[in-house]
Amino acid sequence: MGSSEHVLVGLAGLGRFGKLHAAVLGEMAGVELAAICDPQPDEVAAIVARYPGARGFADFEEMLDNVDLDAVFIVSPEPFHAEQALTTLSRGIPTFTEKPLAMTSTEGERVATAAAGVPLQVGLILRFDTQHALLKSEIARGALGQVVSLRAKRNTSKAWFPDYGDRAHTIYETTIHDIDLLLWSGALPPLLRSRWR
Repeated sequence: MGSSEHVLVGLAGLGRFGKLHAAVLGEMAGVELAAICDPQPDEVAAIVARYPGARGFADFEEMLDNVDLDAVFIVSPEPFHAEQALTTLSRGIPTFTEKPLAMTSTEGERVATAAAGVPLQVGLILRFDTQHALLKSEIARGALGQVVSLRAKRNTSKAWFPDYGDRAHTIYETTIHDIDLLLWSGALPPLLRSRWR
């Protein structure tokens, strides 16, 4: 495991989002990007060249078998999220996975169950956006009165479909942010909130 000075992190998936994660993790204080995994050797080689301390792998389980990691970031294609998260969680490794957590509710429930006692976070980043945090705080203190109606709308560009449309429905990729914000904000009545959790 990492020293008291560094958390050793593994990253699976070097698509557009995976590269963004690599850039952040590779420069983050207290974090060492120790291992990366992607089936495209050129993509792996490019990240290893940028972060020489990282070991590159083509296979996810091979990465986990060969590097003692403190955490794993799963940014692979959506259909792999649940299986890879189940693998890391079964090894007791704290896991961050990009959304969606899984492609079916059954898979999602399996992952949630496997996470008992092991930290798991899904990449629902709008919770950390200032405007959403402010809105949540205003709802919590009653500044908006009783919320009686909620509406969410999200526009998705046609440019989204060539990259994601064949793998995951827009609800899993984009609308899930709105559903998460409605649940997180506390704006939903308790009965409705309990049905969504």
